[in-house]
Amino acid sequence: MVGRQQKEGYRVRAHAVTCSNCGGEAVVKSRPISFHHGGPAITILNVPTVVCRECETSTYTEETYRAVEQLRKEADRPYTVTATVDYAKAAEAWGTAS
Repeated sequence: MVGRQQKEGYRVRAHAVTCSNCGGEAVVKSRPISFHHGGPAITILNVPTVVCRECETSTYTEETYRAVEQLRKEADRPYTVTATVDYAKAAEAWGTAS
């Protein structure tokens, strides 16, 4: 994330992640996210999430968002009732660990 220009939800300024919502300091934390919209319940573990320390807004980098969407699509198969995917392990397998 360091060195990237403005992204949705946060700005990188002088090697610090700044929340675009309130201007507060943000940190990257691993968090699970879940989807359940008419299909199977899908939980993705260890998703790198940019979280503001001030207003607690959570956002994702574009790279993380694309990877999460790909994992969600791969897990959403016919006859799948529930799926749990570890983002960190998938990113490692793809060679894109962040």
